[in-house]
Amino acid sequence: RGKVPFTVLPSQEAKNISDYDHVVIDTEARPSNQDLQTLARFSDLILFPATPDLLSLDVLITTIKDFKRLKLDTSYAVLLNIIPPPPSQAGERVRQALRNENIPTLKNGIRRYVAYQKAVFSGQIVNKVNDPRASVAWSDCLKVAKELEQMV
Repeated sequence: RGKVPFTVLPSQEAKNISDYDHVVIDTEARPSNQDLQTLARFSDLILFPATPDLLSLDVLITTIKDFKRLKLDTSYAVLLNIIPPPPSQAGERVRQALRNENIPTLKNGIRRYVAYQKAVFSGQIVNKVNDPRASVAWSDCLKVAKELEQMV
């Protein structure tokens, strides 16, 4: 459905990634230690996405503890996503709490907008959908992308 301006590969073809400058590998919420080791071996940066809620943070903290225990020599950071809009301060509170625990956390995040659901449903990237918040949602994506480029 639709057409996105990037290649999407099924997992069985993920071994053929050498033709790409940037590769995003989507894993389960809590990858196994073996998966973490494999990801670290082939990655410049591991990005752990998390929503600013207690259940997500519990899984995130456990995953990061496992990652640290493995003593992997790969950079990592947390990306907060599905951040509730103002007046909620959940995103900023969680970001600060993670930083206080010395967990690298991106300065930028992805806020919650219906535009993302419309993009998925129509098979487009978010800046192509007809939604009043699409340009703001796209701006979030660009800020995160720029921050990630500076990290690798």
